[in-house]
Amino acid sequence: MQSVISGFGEHLGSVLGALVVTVLVAAFNWPFRWLRRKGEKAMAVYLGATPDELSRHREAVVARLGKDPVTLVEDPGPDARAKAIRDANVFVGLYGLEYGPREDGGKSAGHREFELAAARPGGRSLRLWQVDEVQAWLRVPPTPEPALLHELTAEVKEHTPKSMPLEPRDLAQQVAAAVREVRRAQVPESRYLDSLLEPRSFVLGALVAVGASLYFTIRIAATGAPASFTTVLLLSLACGVVAYLVRAGASIAFLR
Repeated sequence: MQSVISGFGEHLGSVLGALVVTVLVAAFNWPFRWLRRKGEKAMAVYLGATPDELSRHREAVVARLGKDPVTLVEDPGPDARAKAIRDANVFVGLYGLEYGPREDGGKSAGHREFELAAARPGGRSLRLWQVDEVQAWLRVPPTPEPALLHELTAEVKEHTPKSMPLEPRDLAQQVAAAVREVRRAQVPESRYLDSLLEPRSFVLGALVAVGASLYFTIRIAATGAPASFTTVLLLSLACGVVAYLVRAGASIAFLR
């Protein structure tokens, strides 16, 4: 072990090669993420919801979708609402046990959003989550509009909504996955781009490259081979690229 450690001083080129690989991997992370966002087709998402009792869930969804190529629209007002829903690729609806204030003595904003989305054929997908009446974790006061709430609840149930998760983070993940599913259905070629720009493929390649650089540095120092900055750099990067391509290729093969 002592000979290996002392060998590092004699193989400074190899050590520098390992350090350069690590720095390159870290530096490439930002442009990789930028390329992923630019390469993916942005989805127009309309987020509709009943009011306050789901505020934490709604905030989590907004924060999560902000990490993806998404144009998000929330309650643009009565005048712009119909066009925004018509232009959206996905309508995400979150419905709880509150109804909300009525607009101009009629129905609430959340109710009208849903009816516009449900009446719009083609070109847009409904992705709905609803609080079940038996979900004890949500405590809200009795709504002043029980008849209208019952009407909205029944209309939403006709479209087979998913049960609202307890944790806002879980809902955010489910919504992000649903938006990704719709994008892949509407733009089939995006499935393969997703695989090539999959963050987990990059992470795997990065870990393999860094691990390989350390391995080659230790091996060269232990065997007494001549120090080689270039050898460690090229071999490590090659291992990382191969790992990335294997992971991305496996993902594309799975899609087929």
